Amino acid sequence: MGQEIERTHFSEDDFQRFAGKLADETAALRSFEKSGGFPDARYVAGFELEAWLLDHSGLPNPVNEAYLRALNDPLVVPELSRFNVELNAPPLEVRAGVLAAMEESLLATWDTCQQVAHGMDTVLAMIGILPTIRDEDLCLANMSAMKRFDVLNAQVLRQRDGSPIRIDIEGEDHLHLSRPDVMLEAATTSFQLHLQVPFDLAGRYYNASLICCAPLLAVAVNSPLLFGQRLWQETRVPLFEQAVELGGFAGLAEPTLRRVTFGRSYVASSLLELFEENLEHYPVLLPMPLAEPPSRYPHLRLHNGAIWRWVRPLIGFDAAGQAHVRLEQKELLRQQELLRQQELLRQQEQQRKAASEKQAVEKQPAERNKHQAQTQQERQAECERQAIEQHLDPRQCQSEAQPKGQPGNPNWDKNGK
Repeated sequence: MGQEIERTHFSEDDFQRFAGKLADETAALRSFEKSGGFPDARYVAGFELEAWLLDHSGLPNPVNEAYLRALNDPLVVPELSRFNVELNAPPLEVRAGVLAAMEESLLATWDTCQQVAHGMDTVLAMIGILPTIRDEDLCLANMSAMKRFDVLNAQVLRQRDGSPIRIDIEGEDHLHLSRPDVMLEAATTSFQLHLQVPFDLAGRYYNASLICCAPLLAVAVNSPLLFGQRLWQETRVPLFEQAVELGGFAGLAEPTLRRVTFGRSYVASSLLELFEENLEHYPVLLPMPLAEPPSRYPHLRLHNGAIWRWVRPLIGFDAAGQAHVRLEQKELLRQQELLRQQELLRQQEQQRKAASEKQAVEKQPAERNKHQAQTQQERQAECERQAIEQHLDPRQCQSEAQPKGQPGNPNWDKNGK
């Protein structure tokens, strides 16, 4: 969801002061790098999963405020719209079994979230663009109650000189519309992986992540529909890019500078080139003065959070306050099919076990009766055999023979004679 802010109105002085602190922190970050300030060489992974809250008709249900209050989990937070939430996971060091551990963490969180949703007569869903989303759903009335989102919406329109957001996506059908706000961005939910890497290798990992974007999209596209129109196989890409279409300081005149971007080029030597590009080319959207010490680069991090690279560099700090860099892979699609299949297989296994146990319970009386019938037949046969040997009338044996010495058996006394 990004960092929340405390105000919604800012003066030109606020923008200038923020820009000055941003410049200072960017220079400080470069000095920090040169002094070897990123000693953490571990690989650590995490993720964010943006999900939908739906009613039982499959339509968006704008109840995330009440839902999050009922869930009461700090790892699940609001997203741009009132019918979206974001699930996070504690970071895990990359070692044997890390993917299984991440999956277990996600499924455990998902199960808890789904149970709370069901208690509110709501369903939690994972998908890129919700096929049932309607134009009227994506309105300011359905924006989550966060100051950050109010300011981003106002600043995007301000830097567009009030020009409406224009969507023009041509696929099998052609969608052309204009909007007075940024709420179309709420439809572009995703699964975002975070990977902390050693700083001296971060540039190479960033370049490799960019190279991976095309094949990742090619094998996982799942958002071909928007407002009933058949568009790109992965409509999230043009929709996100156009829903908050802003350029750099020169507006949209420079085609390689956009707030939502795959970037201008690869990194040449250091990941810090991207933070310097943030300073040089992108106007401030959130000029909130922050009280954190400059050594934690609060203004640099807030500014970076309002530039939506598909592969985004991040500066973070662990619990001990040690700085690290990580990469956020944003273009990944919702892997709901894999998760749904796993959940379905698990449900089927549970149903199979339950049916097997039920069958076993139901089978017990039948098996008992069958055993009793077989025992009675054996006793009847034994009775008749012994009657013949003792020159007695076999007809005296009852059809349902009873055990030796059992009261009521007329053929045997208590001694079995």
